[in-house]
Amino acid sequence: MKNKKKIGLSIAGALAAVTIVSVAIHFHYTRNSKTVNVGSAEIEENMIENIDIDNADNISIEGGGSDTSTNITNIINNYYYNSDDKTAPEDEAADEDSDIGFETETHVRLADDEDRTWYKSVSAKVGDKVEFRIEYRNTSDKQQDGVAIRDVLFTNNLIYVDGSTVLKNSNHPDGAYILNDALVENGIRIGNYGSGANALIYFTAEVVDEDLEVGTNTLANWGQAGVGQITIQDHADVIVNIPKT
Repeated sequence: MKNKKKIGLSIAGALAAVTIVSVAIHFHYTRNSKTVNVGSAEIEENMIENIDIDNADNISIEGGGSDTSTNITNIINNYYYNSDDKTAPEDEAADEDSDIGFETETHVRLADDEDRTWYKSVSAKVGDKVEFRIEYRNTSDKQQDGVAIRDVLFTNNLIYVDGSTVLKNSNHPDGAYILNDALVENGIRIGNYGSGANALIYFTAEVVDEDLEVGTNTLANWGQAGVGQITIQDHADVIVNIPKT
């Protein structure tokens, strides 16, 4: 079994002032059958830290046709889409991101789900493993250099499984394992992307019970994409019901 790393609220690294654009309008946090709607401004201030592009890690990869360090200056011009994921990219940028030039979406599914369909939220039990997918898309007409991706597991009840991060793009359509776990730390640089190009980043987490309460607990996971001085974000949720004993 692979080692596991706990990711809490604190993210390593001092972060410079960077513009954040929140994709989600509201975050619905549920505990003990009570739902609290948190405005996007509060999310920005209290939950999400910016990606420090300078401190994001270069990645080394394994698989996808090579065992080498990836060249982050490699330009990916072809739009990548894996039909097995069953989630087609949008033809146009979402309204929230139309003036930004790139988009990100985060989805989740149970690791052993035979359907293999991606969702915005799934129900899981303590001990289950879940897979997350973060997608970056260049929706502008220009090349975007030094794209960075980071994941923020905003809960002690989801543990990142070491060595589970996979990158898919037109250079690695079958996927390449990333040999460090910086995705959930300072973030990773995944290269330069031409107009219309995209990338998919996958990883696995395990549901644990650190401080779950009786009732319905919604565990939020935030995927972030950074280009230049702008970071955008999107979340997917794992819903865990703890019955009364």
